[in-house]
Amino acid sequence: MNSSMTLNKIIFAVVIMFILPFFLVIDANAISDSKNGRIISNRYYEDKFEIEVPALPTEYDIVSSNLDDVKIEIKNNKIIISDLVPDQVYNNVKIIFTDNIGRKYEIELDNIITSKPSKADNKFIYDAYTNGLGRKPEHEGFKYWYRRLYSYDITAVDFVMEMISSEEFNNLYETLEEKIRALYRVVVGREADEEGLMYWMIEFTKLIDEFNLSNNQAVLELSKKMMSEGEFKEIVKESGFLYSK
Repeated sequence: MNSSMTLNKIIFAVVIMFILPFFLVIDANAISDSKNGRIISNRYYEDKFEIEVPALPTEYDIVSSNLDDVKIEIKNNKIIISDLVPDQVYNNVKIIFTDNIGRKYEIELDNIITSKPSKADNKFIYDAYTNGLGRKPEHEGFKYWYRRLYSYDITAVDFVMEMISSEEFNNLYETLEEKIRALYRVVVGREADEEGLMYWMIEFTKLIDEFNLSNNQAVLELSKKMMSEGEFKEIVKESGFLYSK
């Protein structure tokens, strides 16, 4: 009698396992999932994340996610998310797929961390944000500018000009000196020395006096002059983006 009941319980458990969807919430910083008895290991990159989850299916349907503009692969018991934004912490990332026998998998990932950029294209956009706006780019903003720069829809000069024309930039830097220092950081990636600052202050005054420009117009023209220098062109060349049309 006991043996029969035990067998029935085992069969029932197996049936339930194959009918109910597989749902797993993973803290990507964790090295193990004690509740489910699964060992989880992961690797961090600037624009890619890998996490090992044992017993993932080898055949599955199209993967969907609530995270836009990324590529998701499942292979060798790993979930691989590519085309992420550098220096981010992603939470509540949901991945849904179905295996070849109809089981639905829903996996939620927290604490997906990407490292700071080292690739020239990622670094160009990231540095423009941190040097020009004083903050890291958010996922949507970075992807928007990367997509436009990568497709040559806009040039590197256009990108910088749009940034320094933005309300955020102009609210952040009120005085002329603050704006020129920020421009210098964006264009050459470092702080201006006193000699360089004085040179560009004089150039700004010339634009006002000789061409009767407003302060905002003069800042934009000064930016073009800065970006015509060889140092900026070399940075853009390394990134693979288009300098100008």
